Amino acid sequence: MEPDPGRSRPLDGVRVLALEQMQALPFATQLLGRLGADVVKVEPVGTGDSGRGSLPAMADPHGRGVGATFLRNNLGKRSVCLNLKDPRGRDLVLRLAPRFDVIAENSRAGAMARLGLGYEDVRAVHPAGIYVSVSGFGNTVATPYRDWPAFAPVVEAMSGIYEMKRSGDDPPTVAPVGALGDIGAALFAAIGMLAALRQRESTGRGQYVDIAMFDAVLAMTDIV
Repeated sequence: MEPDPGRSRPLDGVRVLALEQMQALPFATQLLGRLGADVVKVEPVGTGDSGRGSLPAMADPHGRGVGATFLRNNLGKRSVCLNLKDPRGRDLVLRLAPRFDVIAENSRAGAMARLGLGYEDVRAVHPAGIYVSVSGFGNTVATPYRDWPAFAPVVEAMSGIYEMKRSGDDPPTVAPVGALGDIGAALFAAIGMLAALRQRESTGRGQYVDIAMFDAVLAMTDIV
């Protein structure tokens, strides 16, 4: 059911700048968009979000194939292409940041900081901004896996969920519930963003919301 444009929504007026790709963060930001937030998606120049090439796909009005998952994760968003490795692209993001309530990214841990777009860089130009990171193993806690890249199957396998119903020498049951790593992390990210927005109402200060996909899957599967 599409929202009635004549009715207000809970996050009307909230603006989100999303340096995002694939699914773990895009699913979270589209949830905020459904609640009324204005989400501006930053994609790489040329190819755009790698999720555009996911399968299954359908044809857009111009006959180009677009991944169905991409369409689900990005409905209602606006989009701009920037080269974040170019200083001009980085500087534009930093100039845009103060116009947004939430600045969110889901690159490999530490990647945004190396580009000059990490939490400290954004906080320097926008102290009231809420900065959100979604990565495989988190940015703020030292772990043996912190520098590892991770798609959903990596953290799902590490959580033990593929072993839950394995018997004897049977192979593991891979991805028994779909993209739990992505969707679980996205839900925790959305909760974190909402909590940070609520706290800012009383303190006036922004904060860093750091989501590890691995932690999210452990919480969702509850395996001991």
